[in-house]
Amino acid sequence: MQAAVLRAKSDPSEANLTEVLNRGFGHEQFRPGQLEIVQRVLRGENTLALLPTGAGKSLTYQLPALLLPGLTIVISPLLALMADQMDSLPPSLPGGALRSDMDRRDMWETLTRLRAGELKVLFVSPERLLNEHFVNDLQNVPGGVSLACIDEAHCVSEWSHNFRPAYHRLGRILNDRVQAQTTLALTATATKKTEVSLIKQLGIPSEGVMRNVRVRDNLILSVMRVPDVARERTLCHMLKHDELLQEGSIIVYTATQRDSERVASYLYNEGIKAKAYHAGQEPAQRRQTQAEFMMSRVRVVVATIAFGMGLDKSDVRAVINFSLPRSPEAYIQQAGRAGRDGAPAACVTFLDPKDYLRSRSLTFSDGVDRPSITRLLQSVFESGPVMKKAKDEAEWTPCVGALSASEMEIKLDMRIEAIETVLSCLDLWGEGLIRILPDIRSTCEAQFYGRSPAEIGKDCPLAAAIVKLVPKPKASMYKFKIVDACMHMQTGFEDVASQLKAMSKNDNVTYTLSDRAVGFEIVRAPPKDIIPLAKALADHCSEIEACSVGKLDALYNAMDEAANAEDEEAQGEHLRQCLAEYLNEDSDMLPSPPECVKQESQLLAPDIKTLLAHRSGGKVGGAGMMTARAIARVLHKLHSPAYPSKEWSRHHTWGRHAEVDFKVILSRAEEAIAKARGIDTGALK
Repeated sequence: MQAAVLRAKSDPSEANLTEVLNRGFGHEQFRPGQLEIVQRVLRGENTLALLPTGAGKSLTYQLPALLLPGLTIVISPLLALMADQMDSLPPSLPGGALRSDMDRRDMWETLTRLRAGELKVLFVSPERLLNEHFVNDLQNVPGGVSLACIDEAHCVSEWSHNFRPAYHRLGRILNDRVQAQTTLALTATATKKTEVSLIKQLGIPSEGVMRNVRVRDNLILSVMRVPDVARERTLCHMLKHDELLQEGSIIVYTATQRDSERVASYLYNEGIKAKAYHAGQEPAQRRQTQAEFMMSRVRVVVATIAFGMGLDKSDVRAVINFSLPRSPEAYIQQAGRAGRDGAPAACVTFLDPKDYLRSRSLTFSDGVDRPSITRLLQSVFESGPVMKKAKDEAEWTPCVGALSASEMEIKLDMRIEAIETVLSCLDLWGEGLIRILPDIRSTCEAQFYGRSPAEIGKDCPLAAAIVKLVPKPKASMYKFKIVDACMHMQTGFEDVASQLKAMSKNDNVTYTLSDRAVGFEIVRAPPKDIIPLAKALADHCSEIEACSVGKLDALYNAMDEAANAEDEEAQGEHLRQCLAEYLNEDSDMLPSPPECVKQESQLLAPDIKTLLAHRSGGKVGGAGMMTARAIARVLHKLHSPAYPSKEWSRHHTWGRHAEVDFKVILSRAEEAIAKARGIDTGALK
């Protein structure tokens, strides 16, 4: 084995790499696309590899990791996926993972091995790369970082079907901070628009795109019109009587955790060995369910999208979409988990207009508009300390800030994830204006049991700052805002965290951190007028929202047309054609909403008027009015921080117009607000 590795290092020819493949990984030959990707990586060429689910993406970083001199880091989005990837490493590749569910001892052991240069592969979440201390470890790792592999790379792009803010910043971190020698981005699906966004952010040349996105020929694609009330019964009948589904394992995908539990319970009571799997369960329960499924002790797993990434089970005979997936990309990814052994496998989708309309509504749940973004930017750039700093300093020096999740969610009527997304967009294309920091806790309560903080403060700047910030502690408890300590000390969050840990270790100090917050650093002087910036961000977020809705509409239209086909074979042909056209489409033109999406309702105008008269929206709408988006959410039965379903579900307008296009309601509400305020509608967009 060692001799084969040495030969491949000096000459990465097909023959030498195939020998390493045989001896180190137990495979006789490369699958389509694998060899070309491996050779590009070994030449140090940044690459985006689009390979279908089950095509062996893991090998494209594992084999180079064996041959490259330094560390390979694999950025992975899910804890369960990291565990699966760790388990799949060959014995010749010493690996480790840093996961949030690890205990301190295991975490410390992995970090110790990393610093000693004992690891060849390290699995981390994208959020881990936002941690300054961890980035410092990577900068000093023996041999450096030879390869950064981004798994599920479509998450990097805001135009993808599964965007994550932490992924958004990976390109800059990997290039500027980690200084990885080569980048490999892996995904099973991406549209042309997502592809362009990915290669731009990750620094991948256009010739570095290896595209082989397709639905495998052995997958039998079909769609069934099944009303909501008959879905469980239809599913049960299929599992008991469909010839193809009598053997092997089955994955059933549902839209919600509640559906996962309900459907699994129904099947179990009907004598089918089924279990639920979703992110709301304890990790140990999910691991047990997956292990039983892999050993075929559980025949059917009823899961949300949390299940299946990295799943290497060859005999899955069917993937059944109990609910319509959110996008063509998600459908392709889920279908690809069936039939990895090459034998025929069924991919069945249940289609119901009511189910689709609810999914379409939910696509708007985290959308944002210009008024909310304006208030967000005011909170960032126009706070007292920032304004004072801008006034007092001739030359701007970077300063930190934090937005409390609990406070800002209500104030802006935006979930913290939406706030992070907006700030991530600003971070990415704000020309160095702001840098988003890892999740922090904004409040600290410290208690000193030995020396007083004044005494400790002679050697510790943080203790001295605490004395100034809390001149009159209550019952010896010093409660302060982390950002206030940063401003007082003119330092960052990482420095404050380090000094807290040092005091806790050396000076008999205990402390607790609370109140989740989004941390940020204002790198250069804020603009005097934030309105143009707010408009640009609002337009960008509106495009992202429209793109997400367009993906769902495109999939529903394809399924609806396929359902009218003469037989199952014709259905499959139509779906394959639609999916291929969708993935290769260069145009930004969005599909028209299906006919089941209404464009008008007789009671819409009076219901908007009723909600505008409701005064609970003053704190988020201004002038005592609800915002247009808040009105549209209520009429679509969408929970939001300022208008929670627990309170609003009793209101007679709650969900009353869920079949009307959300954008139509939004437009009508904006017009009504403009009329009430006597201003131009365009000022609200």
